[in-house]
Amino acid sequence: MSRLLVIVFVLFCGSVKSAYCQRDILDSVLVDGRMRTFTVHIPAGISPDQTVPAVVLLHGAGRTMTDMVSFTEMNTVSDAEKFIVVYPQAITPLFSGYVWADGRNTEADQAGVNDVLFLSSLVDSLVERYNVDDSRCYLGGYSNGGFMAVRMACEASGRYAAIGMVGASMDVDLFVSCKPLFPTAVIAFFGTFDPGVPYDGGPMPNPESKHIVAFDSLANKWSAINRCSTAGSFEYLDDVNLEDESIVVQRSFTDCACSTSVRQVIIDGGGHTWPGVPVPDEMSYLGAVNMDMNASVEMWSFFRQFSRCDVPTAVDSDKIFRPKTRSPIISMVYHRGTVESTAILTRAIRVWTIVGEEVSAQAMTAMPDGLYFVHLQD
Repeated sequence: MSRLLVIVFVLFCGSVKSAYCQRDILDSVLVDGRMRTFTVHIPAGISPDQTVPAVVLLHGAGRTMTDMVSFTEMNTVSDAEKFIVVYPQAITPLFSGYVWADGRNTEADQAGVNDVLFLSSLVDSLVERYNVDDSRCYLGGYSNGGFMAVRMACEASGRYAAIGMVGASMDVDLFVSCKPLFPTAVIAFFGTFDPGVPYDGGPMPNPESKHIVAFDSLANKWSAINRCSTAGSFEYLDDVNLEDESIVVQRSFTDCACSTSVRQVIIDGGGHTWPGVPVPDEMSYLGAVNMDMNASVEMWSFFRQFSRCDVPTAVDSDKIFRPKTRSPIISMVYHRGTVESTAILTRAIRVWTIVGEEVSAQAMTAMPDGLYFVHLQD
């Protein structure tokens, strides 16, 4: 990967390396032969050598990374709570913006764009260039960006510690195929009067797009994936704004694997909007905006509880087998025929599953996806 350009907008600072100043940076990274762009908001009070969490936010279809800044107002939360916000941009043109390859047969899917690889590689770039804590990277998205976020949780689990979705669900194919290697905490917001994404599932307005599942099905799916044992009852929040034509009902799934959780936030009467952030009159077709809560504040409050989980979804942490040898032991992720650590390929090794079953090194290519322990023999 290489960087094409970095444009820095410095506010009240003398240079990009200055500590304790607010910066907004336009950056790029080469992924899969394509130069991909993103902006980074660094709040005041963060020094260059300070390890920080990052929230990555994905815009909707036909929108841009710049649109997402004003649509969510996440920078305000970032400035108060001292985390970095990253706004990537899709690369496939649509209307006046771009669209993500979220797996629903979007224009980006049809063009063969690999946005899963881009958003996976983005984490590495953030760690390298901005001293981001790779165990505390979080991914949020609106509409098409929300569908992209949940695809990442299914197909690239372990990259982001938690995801947040607004006005999005899962397509029916992903709903069936989603079997992530690691649990991921999920918070999802959905308006019952969403004019663009059906709350109860079914066909999308674009006839070429795959059908989607109902919002309740999304929440139940991730509760099952994360092996949550407790489903809270629905809770009505105070209707503090009587003029927003909506109320908030939510429930949480807790006691989940790897201390994750799932939070379902129903905006009863809400539209295809970001709670807490009014839309201009020309976007009133999106429906009602709930002002009883702020989705950016709630998303960060949820995200900050979690670090990346390194225990696979199918294994209890107290049942993990740890080999006892004098030689070095490393953990190895084997996923879709690829070994994460190439160092083991040049050494004599013994391999165990996470629950203690030894695997013949000669049979490694036939192993199922998972986490394994490797004994590097002398």
